[in-house]
Amino acid sequence: PWELDHCSVKSIEAVCVGCAMDSNVTLRHCEVGGLGMGERAACGVDVGQNAHCVLQDCVVGNGSCGAAAIQVTHEGRVSVAGCHVETVDWGVTVDDEGSARVVQSKFVDCIWGTWYLGLSG
Repeated sequence: PWELDHCSVKSIEAVCVGCAMDSNVTLRHCEVGGLGMGERAACGVDVGQNAHCVLQDCVVGNGSCGAAAIQVTHEGRVSVAGCHVETVDWGVTVDDEGSARVVQSKFVDCIWGTWYLGLSG
């Protein structure tokens, strides 16, 4: 399993943290997103291919993620607790049999919506 604690994970036009192929990833007290000032990440956290990701007390987006702060696809699973997601296009997107559990988290100013849920199969 991968563990990131008190890290800053930034990207420009790419995924900041990609979880795939049955991986198990935990982010605690991390800041995830683009560099700001118009330099946005494509996505904050992308979870798919049976991967599992836990986000605890993280800041995701903050105006610097393009598509979604947290994206879950292809049977990926995400657990979000105590996180702050702000000023992104979408807060959380779940598709292709992915699943998300979110508790005690704050979503502010999601441009298109906090949640997008669907099944494209």
